[in-house]
Amino acid sequence: MCAADVLMKPEECVMLLVDFQAGLGFAVESASRQVVLNNAVALARTAVAFKVPVIASTSASRVYSGPLLPPLQEVLPSIKAIERCTPDQLDTDSSGIPGGTGPAMKRTKLRVPLL
Repeated sequence: MCAADVLMKPEECVMLLVDFQAGLGFAVESASRQVVLNNAVALARTAVAFKVPVIASTSASRVYSGPLLPPLQEVLPSIKAIERCTPDQLDTDSSGIPGGTGPAMKRTKLRVPLL
């Protein structure tokens, strides 16, 4: 297999930015919030440079989390974040599995697997 068969092509990729919002920054402990933001902005700039499509999601943006972080909005001015619903323990499917196909998951426009 030659190297050209292994490299990713922009038209076969997508970058997904999940919940880069000010209200969720408190949950970041693996690195400083500024480092995480700087890395996300650098990654977004790289995606723009290589013409990789970008999808961004937000959750509870009108309640407490806020919109997509302004530095990312500046780099990705044409991207409108998709507001996703966050399943909770009471949102179960018929099997009782949290986050299954309950009411919140039926309302969401973007399904993100829960790991």
